[in-house]
Amino acid sequence: MSSGKISSSSFTGNTSEQLKQVKITRIPNGVYVWTETVYWGHAFILVVKENLIIAYTYGGYTSDTSLGVLIRYKNKEAMEYMRKALYLVNSSVYKINDINFDNVTKFFDPIWNNSNNIPPKGGTAYIESAGKIIDEYKIFSRNCTTITCDALKAAGSKIFDLPDFKNYCPRINAIDYGEPFCLIADPSDGYIDPEDLEDYLNYLCLINKNKPNKLVEKMTNLFRLRVPNIDGYKKKFSLW
Repeated sequence: MSSGKISSSSFTGNTSEQLKQVKITRIPNGVYVWTETVYWGHAFILVVKENLIIAYTYGGYTSDTSLGVLIRYKNKEAMEYMRKALYLVNSSVYKINDINFDNVTKFFDPIWNNSNNIPPKGGTAYIESAGKIIDEYKIFSRNCTTITCDALKAAGSKIFDLPDFKNYCPRINAIDYGEPFCLIADPSDGYIDPEDLEDYLNYLCLINKNKPNKLVEKMTNLFRLRVPNIDGYKKKFSLW
């Protein structure tokens, strides 16, 4: 097991709260992509380095959904966000092994730090305190999945450079569209939909299952072990 560890003191100074949080230990250092497919679905990136944990999540989080908001949750807030992702919407978690914490923070932190545009009042306190408006949110071209893919590529990951990616294009057979089509206009761009990104990561896990050096590893079970459902969340039903 990696030496990366989140200690209870990272989250709160209150003794009773520490007892509630103390189960959250020994999350391995690394970069993790989270995906879920409840409602419209979502994707975000979590990074862990020793006693620091950060979740970067992007979306149209305000009443004006054209505002692209990047939220940076740290430590206690990141843990709460993880618990909701794991137990409310049954997220899947994947460790990307060819990049690290610093690679990803060098992409996200300048974007977040360079914006002084705070989301308008009316959202949650976390969004108002940890969110910054960074650009225009566009559901089909600038969304949670595209920024996740952009961050992975900028951080140096090669998962989208593999021949498997160029040949792997989920096709939609929904009757509404008349005929199947590929959701990727340019194979070098990455995905625009969290379900397709999740499918591709599952595919990489499958084909690398017996290889000693895995580029991607599915870590959902480990996170459920290390991040128990202390809030008693119950899974929401998918509308898909």
